[in-house]
Amino acid sequence: MASYPHGNTIPFPRTPYPQQVDLMETLLQAIMASPSSSSEKEEKEDGSINKPPKTKLILLESPTGTGKSLSLACASLAWLEYQQQQQQQQQQDLANDENTKPAAAAAAAVVVNNNNNDAAYSSSSSKSTGLDWIDSWKPNSTKDKESAKVREQNKMEQDRLQELETTLQTIREQQQQQASVSKSPRSFRVKQAITKSKIQARKRQRMQHKRMKKQPLIWEEEEEEEEEDENDKDETGVSQKHHHHHPIGSHSWMLEPPSSTNNNNNKRHPKIIYAARTHSQLSQFVNEVRKTHWGNKAIKVIALASRSQGLCGYYAAAASSSSSSNTISESNLTEQCMELRQSKKRTTSSSSCGCPFYQPDAIATLALHALAEPTDLKDWKELGKSTQTCSYYASRKALPHADLIVLPYSLLISKEIRESIGLLHYLEDALVLVDEAHNLPQAISNLQSCTMSKSILDGALYQAQTYTAQYMSRLTPRHLQFLGQLKMILQAFVKSLKMAKKDESHNNKKEEERKEIISPLQFLCRYHLDRINLFPLLRYMADTKLSQKLLGFVPLIQGNDDEDHGDGEDGTEKKKKTKKSTLLSPMAVVETFLSKLNYADNDGKIAIDQEKSELKFVVLNPAVASEDDLYHKPHALCLVGGTLQPMDVMIQELVPSLAQEATLAQNAISAGKQTYHAPNGRLVAFSCGHVVSPSNVLLQAITKGPGGVTLDIRHKTRCLPNVMTAIGKSLLQLAKRVPHGMVVFFGSYKYEQALVDHWRNKTNIWKDLNSTKRVFREPKDTKLTDDVLTSYGERASASDGPGAMLLSVMGGKLSEGINFANELCRCVVVIGLPYPDPNDPLLQEKLKLLSSSSPPSSGNSGHQQGGNNSSYLRSLCLRSVNQSVGRAIRHANDYASIILMDVRYPQQDAISRGLPKWLTNSTPEWRTQPTTLSFVERQVEEFFKAHNE
Repeated sequence: MASYPHGNTIPFPRTPYPQQVDLMETLLQAIMASPSSSSEKEEKEDGSINKPPKTKLILLESPTGTGKSLSLACASLAWLEYQQQQQQQQQQDLANDENTKPAAAAAAAVVVNNNNNDAAYSSSSSKSTGLDWIDSWKPNSTKDKESAKVREQNKMEQDRLQELETTLQTIREQQQQQASVSKSPRSFRVKQAITKSKIQARKRQRMQHKRMKKQPLIWEEEEEEEEEDENDKDETGVSQKHHHHHPIGSHSWMLEPPSSTNNNNNKRHPKIIYAARTHSQLSQFVNEVRKTHWGNKAIKVIALASRSQGLCGYYAAAASSSSSSNTISESNLTEQCMELRQSKKRTTSSSSCGCPFYQPDAIATLALHALAEPTDLKDWKELGKSTQTCSYYASRKALPHADLIVLPYSLLISKEIRESIGLLHYLEDALVLVDEAHNLPQAISNLQSCTMSKSILDGALYQAQTYTAQYMSRLTPRHLQFLGQLKMILQAFVKSLKMAKKDESHNNKKEEERKEIISPLQFLCRYHLDRINLFPLLRYMADTKLSQKLLGFVPLIQGNDDEDHGDGEDGTEKKKKTKKSTLLSPMAVVETFLSKLNYADNDGKIAIDQEKSELKFVVLNPAVASEDDLYHKPHALCLVGGTLQPMDVMIQELVPSLAQEATLAQNAISAGKQTYHAPNGRLVAFSCGHVVSPSNVLLQAITKGPGGVTLDIRHKTRCLPNVMTAIGKSLLQLAKRVPHGMVVFFGSYKYEQALVDHWRNKTNIWKDLNSTKRVFREPKDTKLTDDVLTSYGERASASDGPGAMLLSVMGGKLSEGINFANELCRCVVVIGLPYPDPNDPLLQEKLKLLSSSSPPSSGNSGHQQGGNNSSYLRSLCLRSVNQSVGRAIRHANDYASIILMDVRYPQQDAISRGLPKWLTNSTPEWRTQPTTLSFVERQVEEFFKAHNE
């Protein structure tokens, strides 16, 4: 039997750093043991019961550039291989036990009474005695038949999975052979296979058409059987049909989800689920998987994404052929997809009716080829486009058989989305890895929030009124009561927006004052809705599936809802152009919003936006999701990042029941301990240093610009003309001394735009910067990011050029998951500190929540609570700074200078202590030495001379 892997025995692509070995060993030891179940419930001081998570929580902090992605890939895949070997051994042992049973003796013992027992059981099986132990009794012959049936099903299941593995191995060998001979790209090889599957599908259609003419009645029965697909699925959504129902030559039967019988032989293999914020981070992880020992083996890697992220080939083709730059939302794209596919079912003509990308045989073939080789989002988009096949449904088809699933946050942390994409069944016993986990609290809050615009409210009110008027005579008093309550609530919602819109003084208010923030209870009381019990109403809407019933009762209005129709140019009355929606219901949004109103007042607030005429429920406490299956079903939940500290602050937001363990872990890490294991086994924390030598990093601060201008980049002084000019001139002088690439990070897009406008319109700085280095700017449109990075990389890495400068934003698209190694970035300049706006009303509510939920201490005063708020804001700010400075150092031999441009960096102890230790230890005297521009210029010049630049 295989031995359990360890950090120093795992096959690694190269000699690992000691930090990588320690990280892998910590992860493997943490997931080897399950958390203790000694205390299932904990009681808070206020008397409420707080249920701790069943899943072990693992915190892994490794600085950016230490190779943590490769370490995670190797450790998790080694664990997965061990688990699969264990299950295979168990299955083999069970099979051997069954073969060695004295079946003949057992059969001889029961053959005498078989007839009598069967007769007695058949006559009484339909009658219930009311005693479970009697009703559950079965004669031995019946048990034997059922056992034989289960064994037969297991055998068929194993044969199907074995056939799948054989097919995948054949595809891999063919791909390797074709790649070595013709050097053809992967998309070309997959296109050939899909073309063959389409030809076979057309042949089968012609044969079926011939049989239909000969046996029309039989064909109609078969067609009806195919239409009743919902009846052919069990409660888990798994098809109960055997593969002989699939057409001969089709690959669909091999890709059916594994059946879930109550037998150990069919226990699902565990999976690895990797989640990150951006798709560039996901693609980077898949690339690291390709480098591992398992990258060329039978590891099945699948990336999941939404239709709008490039997996809908029909929309991508339409967008590329259209001159319009408008993007379609995911909900609208989903509706169009469903309409296209349904129109195909209603039509017997060619594929011109319906979605031409949705062809089941081609989708199954694409899914097989995606399983044969690690596939990320970029691969899906390329393969779908080149083969004219739907990558979205191909990824869902391949999901049940994937070993490693990579997906963005949004598809993981929402239970509704997990269920809709079929991920819910595979969460149990999985190893879940969440990278850049410091973004997780905000991501949960955003997904749990809900927005209702005026158009949604108008549509929902129209639905309720039209439905009630049409079926008034058929509805019972109970239905009328709930529908009346619903209309009353909707009218109150519309009234709240109208009152806000009539307030003429809102135009004179500041932007942050145009939002009114109130609690759900205050909102209900203000509009006299507190007398309505929302729990029975929501239960009624769920039980009757009211949102689905009202699908056909809402018109989609083209144009402005607030404009009067008036008269046309010819004097006739204009009419609204309407189109009934049959797939998306505004009432579903209202139902979601109503469910949020049952949250506690501290967990969320309602924002009445006077400018946009919309109601928004904002979740302030991400811990509302702590009861989610994500914290209870997986084998382990691993939160990974380069800036997880302070760990206790993050865990207090995510899982308050583990706040005490997280505080002890943070204290241990701050004291210099690398690993901390909670006594109850529910939490493990790890933090390591950087792999780079201190001599390869230069840390400097600039507080005085040209002419002695103080670089105080606070909100009050940062937009002063002399400060903005001093920042530009400082960058210009640094650009003359930094070789190759230079990345500059600002606090916000707004301030970056203000500086560029000032340099371009009021000074010559912008012209001088572009003559010194080619200047690129981070685009706000995500689609343009790759093009900008490619152009910047070509200029920065050119050996015969002056290099390039990239203007970016802390917390933006380029501050995380982007690799600026070697010549791509020899200097990072951080301008200012990205503190959140203290006047933001939602942030103020968040700080109130933190103050009220902070653990009480002796002599806790308002001043101390204010200190906790300041610490929270500082931690948010410094996480963005630390993420940004880590873009430059990507391996042990890399080198770069880090320039901090703000008086607060060297002067405030709390800020300097929050910077990474690997950075401050590289230049211990950075706070005491001169911080003028001229001094820093000399230091930078000497640093690059020492590195032969």
